[in-house]
Amino acid sequence: MMISGRNDLLKWKNKTQSYHFSYYGSVWGWATWRRAWNFYDYEIIQWNNPENQEKIKYILQDEEQFNYRRKICELTLHKKVDTWDYQWTFSRLLQAGLTIIPSVNLIKNIGFNSNATHTTKFSLFNGDLDSSPLDFPLLNPNIIEVDREYDHQYFLMRIGKPDFNILLSFIEEFLAINRNIQALILIKKALIIYPDLPQLHFLKAQTIFKLRQISLN
Repeated sequence: MMISGRNDLLKWKNKTQSYHFSYYGSVWGWATWRRAWNFYDYEIIQWNNPENQEKIKYILQDEEQFNYRRKICELTLHKKVDTWDYQWTFSRLLQAGLTIIPSVNLIKNIGFNSNATHTTKFSLFNGDLDSSPLDFPLLNPNIIEVDREYDHQYFLMRIGKPDFNILLSFIEEFLAINRNIQALILIKKALIIYPDLPQLHFLKAQTIFKLRQISLN
């Protein structure tokens, strides 16, 4: 039902395939078809039907993800949030509609500032992700079905509890392109979640050393 140019995890199985399928997907750089958009329910009225709620719960097959989505749908239904894309996600879920996600991130959102309509607060995960080229010819996945592990990792990031390996991939990416301050901020956040991991303490010391070397130069 949708193609997204953004991979919120930066990279996902990019050595073996060019894209995968998800029940989620960002609307920062996206496309759809009229046949899919015909299901769009801006007022999210169909959420009021308990059968539809059970259907989405069955589709997600994850109690925590469903409860998170239920909260979002209730807020949207009662107009507690000013948005249109939560409704689009709901409409796709109700149809068990898949989104194509590239194996690398292709979209860079530069619209994070005080003048923005919605994205006034910068987030390392939501905002200024660097983009990468997608290699051709494309490597197609073996089967058309949702990648539940990707959706699970995406969900953990959305609720602020990213998996350590995902955090590490972001930190390493920032360090590789000399975005050292962003890397340090992320390391400090990671230490709140994983305070006892020696690898994070080493990365923190390494990053602080790099920043001091830069300031001395």
